Amino acid sequence: TTGAGLPERYSLYEWMQLDARATFQQLFTYIQGVGEDEMKKDAPVFVKTISKIYEDGKRIEARAEGVILKTEDYGATFDGTKVHVHWFKGVFEDKAEKEELATEKTPKKISVDPKWLIESSRSKTQMENDWNKLEPQKAPESE
Repeated sequence: TTGAGLPERYSLYEWMQLDARATFQQLFTYIQGVGEDEMKKDAPVFVKTISKIYEDGKRIEARAEGVILKTEDYGATFDGTKVHVHWFKGVFEDKAEKEELATEKTPKKISVDPKWLIESSRSKTQMENDWNKLEPQKAPESE
């Protein structure tokens, strides 16, 4: 599968028309983007935003940090096409300048389009430490 928000294929002509910066951005997003495979697995995915985005009256800064928590045997939780992300750094009220809403102790759940996300380059130890601070999610009860 492809990374966040990328088309499945580019024709050679389309690639030839991209400038160097656009080509680099596409390759970077393809390599680091959060694709379907990452969403289906049970393991949490630590993510960052690739640019500033606005969702639900909140401003999520570029390079904001969060984690996509998964439910056992179900993978990531979606709200339509947006994935639930528990943000712990870089979330503000739309107009507020300094007061962060999300911290490591009080993550803020906001759903965003996966095309704005890349996998975080945190070390495995850092990710495990952050994950241990958060409560794991339980799978929904079958009816």
